[in-house]
Amino acid sequence: MAILLTEVLTRLPALRVDEAGVRPYEAIPLVGGFKAMPATFTPGPKAGRFATHGLPPARGERDRVRAAQAAGEESKQASAVAGSTVPYLTR
Repeated sequence: MAILLTEVLTRLPALRVDEAGVRPYEAIPLVGGFKAMPATFTPGPKAGRFATHGLPPARGERDRVRAAQAAGEESKQASAVAGSTVPYLTR
């Protein structure tokens, strides 16, 4: 939980909770949470794996990219094998 909060606060350094709007759960005494917690923030700089590319690719797109990469690797390996010389035994 500490890592999650650290990362959120790093990305949203100006996060401010509107304390007047905070509403705890009233009907569930065993739940230590809030029904409402309005907040405002100004996003900080983008960070992480997709910082320069915007949103991460959709699952289908990731699958297509991985398949293309795998096909490229197989093609490189096949070219390397085809280009190598294999000595043959003669009698």
